[in-house]
Amino acid sequence: MLKNIFYTGAFKFEGKVYENAKHTPIISKELFYRVQDRLIDPNKTKKHNIDFTYTGLIRCERCGYLLTTELKKGKYIYYHCTGNKGGDCKRDYINETDIDKAVSSVLKLIIIPLEIRKNITDKLKELHYKKSGYSKEVKSKIQKQITILEKRIENLFKEKLDGNINQEQYKSYNDKCTKRHLV
Repeated sequence: MLKNIFYTGAFKFEGKVYENAKHTPIISKELFYRVQDRLIDPNKTKKHNIDFTYTGLIRCERCGYLLTTELKKGKYIYYHCTGNKGGDCKRDYINETDIDKAVSSVLKLIIIPLEIRKNITDKLKELHYKKSGYSKEVKSKIQKQITILEKRIENLFKEKLDGNINQEQYKSYNDKCTKRHLV
C-alpha cells in the first residue's frame, strides 16, 4: 500500500507510470516520494528544524568525516561519526556540553591585544550610539504624530459642541483619528 503510486493521482500499468489519471489524488507526490526514501533506507534519520551549534565544524579523528548530530529525548544533543568510510569507525557519542567545555577552554587561551580590544569596544559603542539615536528619533516622530492627532480630536469635539458638525460626521472623523492614533 505504501509503495502504490495510485494514491498520488497516477497509476502504473505494465511497468509504465501514467500521470494523467482521472481519479483524485489522496496524497501529494512529494509525500509519496519521501515515504519511498524512508522505505529504501529506513535508518535515515529525521531532519530537525534546529540549527545545532557545531554542525559542519567537527570531523572524526579516525576517518575524517564530519560528525552528525542527534537530538535525544527532545533536549540532549549528541554528536557522532557517520561511519561513512566503512565499518572501521566506532560511533562514540559526544555530548554537546562536553564540546562546549573543550571549545571554551581553547577560547580562554586566546589573547586579544589591547589595541584590538579597544577598537572592538569603540565600534560597539558607535553602533550602540547610532541605534539609540535612531530609536530616539523614531520615538520623537511618533510623539509628534500623537500630539497632532490629539489636537485634531479636541478640535473635532469643539466643532461638535458648537453644532458645526452632526453626530455621524463626528463619529466618522473621530474613528479615523483614533485608528491612526492606535496604529
